[in-house]
Formats: sequence, structure tokens, C-alpha cells
Amino acid sequence: MQRKHRILAALLALGLATLTALPANAGGNDLIFELRDARGDDHGSGTLIYPSRTEFTPGDLDLLSVSARRVDRATRFEVTFAQPIRQPGREAVDSLGTQLSDVARHGFFTFNVDIYIDQDRLPGSGSVAMMPGRKTETLLDEGWERAIVLTPKPAEARGTLSRIVARDLEEQLREERRAGGMETGRAFRKGVSGDLASMVHFPNRVRVRGRTVSFDVPDRFLGGPASPEWGYTVVVTGADLL
Repeated sequence: MQRKHRILAALLALGLATLTALPANAGGNDLIFELRDARGDDHGSGTLIYPSRTEFTPGDLDLLSVSARRVDRATRFEVTFAQPIRQPGREAVDSLGTQLSDVARHGFFTFNVDIYIDQDRLPGSGSVAMMPGRKTETLLDEGWERAIVLTPKPAEARGTLSRIVARDLEEQLREERRAGGMETGRAFRKGVSGDLASMVHFPNRVRVRGRTVSFDVPDRFLGGPASPEWGYTVVVTGADLL
């Protein structure tokens, strides 16, 4: 039975296209699934525009395929774009002379890729909110239990997400008059960080080659290898390192 999956090309707005899922035996025994999208649809319905920065040209954020392969105790996701991935050079990014390659240490700097995974496929189950800054949600019947966020600065992104979630939840606690003292706040923030660790993974084992970026997601995060029976919503956004 063929599953439906979605790909979102997110720039200043969001566009939607349907991915075609190929059978696992189409690309070798280690291939779990491959999702393909049409070339040249990075303008969405015609209203999407690229960020007005010189490092972007049409096609840079045009996602053509997402595949998953079984590797030792992990799933290797491979994301392929229409254009070769721009790699960070030695140009200065601040007044101190910090080089771009020192900031973006994983071999890319112009994009983020989010993969939202609906593992139970149950309507009304899971979260529909995407990462902060995406300004959109998944469909109500595609709530996710796990999210993978590929970003040029994964450690910083995780810290930012933890602070945002903690701030929002602490505000909710204050409104409900259930916030405690300093020690309670510290324990609360620690709990938030632990919950995020189980729900959102920021890959730091990344390889860039030509038009493809690949990254490993451990089985302990997904609960095993990725499954072709799960639902996948893939979002591409332009990255801003500063």
C-alpha cells in the first residue's frame, strides 16, 4: 500500500507538493524508502521568493528527493537538491574576522531541513506545531511524535529551542498560578530539556557531497530504524547564521 508523504519548500511562505514513495527494493537491500519531488517547484504556487541574499540562486532550496537507508544502529537520511550545496568558505562574517567555515562546521550554511515523523498515523495524535520560526503547522491528521532538524548550528539550535519552550511553559505555569520558586524553575527547565531530547533530534554527523547532504539518526531516538509505514512531512527553510 503506497503511503502519502508531504514536502514543504519554506522560504518567506510555504508551498506544498506531493512526494512519490518508491518501494524499498528499488534501490538496494539497505534502502528503506525514497521520496521524490518534481524539479523546479521551489516557487510553490508562484508566490514564493528566495531570501534577498546574494548566496541564494533559484534551485538552491529545490528539494528533489529524500531517502532513508539502514546503517549500523541508525537510519541514514539523504536529501538531494536541484543545485550543488554551497559550502562555507573563509569569508569573514563579523567585525572580529570570524570565518564562515568556523561558524558552519558541518559543510553547509544556506538551509535547514526539518523532517516531522508521524509514527502512529492516528488522527488527533502528536504535535502539529513545527519548529519556532517556521510559522506553519502540519495537517491535523499528520501530528508528529518525532522531529529531525538538520541545521548548520545544531547545538545552538537545540539551546534556543529549549529556552523558547521553557519560557512558554513557565509563562503558562505563572498564568495558572502553579509556578514555584527558583529550585522548582531549575527542575522544570531540566525536565523540558529532557522532553525535547526524546522528541527532537539535531544531527551532528553530517556529510555533504555535490547536491546531497546525508546524516545519521540513531535507533535510540526513533525507537528503531525508520519505517516506510510512518508519515513524513519535510520542510526546507533558508538558514540565517547571524
